[in-house]
Amino acid sequence: MTANLDNLQPIQRKFTLQDQLDFAALSGDYNPMHVDPIAARRLMFGANVVHGIHLVLWCLDTVAANTTHSIESVSAQFRKPVRINETVSAIFSLKNETKLKIKLNGQDGLLTTITIIVGAAAQTKPTTANITCFVELSETPHACQPYPLAKMPTYHEVLSMAYDTSIATKLFPNLAMHLITPLLGVTYVVGMRCPGLHSIMRDAAVQYTSQAVLATNYTAATTGFDPRHEIVTLALSNQNFDAKVSAHVRPAIRQQASWEEVQANITLAMSAHTALVVGGSRGLGEIITKLLACGDATVYFTYHQGQTEATQIVESAPPHIQQRLIPIQLDVTNITQLDTVLATVTDIYYCASPYIRPGSKKAFSAALYNRFLDFYVTGLVDLVNGLAALPPAAKPRRLFYPSTVFIDAPNAEFSEYTAAKQTGELICQTLKDKGILQTAYVDRLPRMATDQTVSLVSVDTQHPLPIMEQALHDYLEAGTLK
Repeated sequence: MTANLDNLQPIQRKFTLQDQLDFAALSGDYNPMHVDPIAARRLMFGANVVHGIHLVLWCLDTVAANTTHSIESVSAQFRKPVRINETVSAIFSLKNETKLKIKLNGQDGLLTTITIIVGAAAQTKPTTANITCFVELSETPHACQPYPLAKMPTYHEVLSMAYDTSIATKLFPNLAMHLITPLLGVTYVVGMRCPGLHSIMRDAAVQYTSQAVLATNYTAATTGFDPRHEIVTLALSNQNFDAKVSAHVRPAIRQQASWEEVQANITLAMSAHTALVVGGSRGLGEIITKLLACGDATVYFTYHQGQTEATQIVESAPPHIQQRLIPIQLDVTNITQLDTVLATVTDIYYCASPYIRPGSKKAFSAALYNRFLDFYVTGLVDLVNGLAALPPAAKPRRLFYPSTVFIDAPNAEFSEYTAAKQTGELICQTLKDKGILQTAYVDRLPRMATDQTVSLVSVDTQHPLPIMEQALHDYLEAGTLK
């Protein structure tokens, strides 16, 4: 029975955004963490991540292609995210005649473990039920809302099964409908209903029961809620399956201080400054943009993808400040020619950064280190050289370069990030020594509350507004590299 399963070879692939959109159309799980690149870059994992159930069905499809026997159950533990456009490998290991273990590995090590139980009976084709496509079940299929935390312990509803033959056949050609639909229900409930918008699936288990006639509805309800860790446990069932799933209520996007908060605390006088804040539409860059503008500086601030966020910063500013705020699109990893309006810039605030992901505690990743270098070193050099080349020949500018206290107190998981930041500090000194910069001020900042420090585990972070205001005061007083 298990001869083919015993010889399953590893498989690997890169999931694309289109794969995500196809799966969302099949399942109804349009959580922005999976399908919206702009929103996902500000969430916990810094990019779109693959639906956990998509991974399970991908592996289940391979198993179904190699056995004619029934699949009785499937369970999964989601340890780390699988980001789109990153290679994930699945390794199959048959533990006994009925139990198959699968390990999914990627850049961050072990990502997901899956267990599949295969039955002795041959796979049967159940009677087809009258199940509609997901898009036919809702007038607003893309709506994704957070479920109220106070109501989470009593969540209960009856939902309709959904299935689209054409999409399912494209994604999972070897799987029968009765194997797919319960798992689609699991991802839809977690990603769209409860916890909904702010959700991260921890684990899931589906037991397939009677398949004589496929049901068209299923019940979903909370069976447990841990308010301290904000973990909800759910049960889904109908006459065909029983499922259990648990999910974290993840932190929402972190908002920075408002214009009103910044104005209430500002003590800076910077009317003589024409500033360029690179990466100024969110995080520390957003705080710096607001501090400078409230201090009467003219501020060019850049965004890469978040044009809507940049526009919102301008539109939410007091009217007398709006005229001094100029958003500019810029990708620091691909600087060719800078806008000539930047020739008037006197001060550069370099906050460009990729998602700061940890590496392995036991190995150094050259790929991850080079990714950080693209932003903290190469991007900085290209920007400074590009500004120096703008006509007419401009005098050297001043630079503010935010670095990290990890250099003083190393963290093994962030060694690639720390090494790149330290290299960036050396480049700042070099640019000053060569006369390309008048001053280069480096500040090793503590861990602050931004999108980059959001975590399921409580992390000690400081409020960025007072820290960045003091940092700018120190910068104005400094004339040499700190």
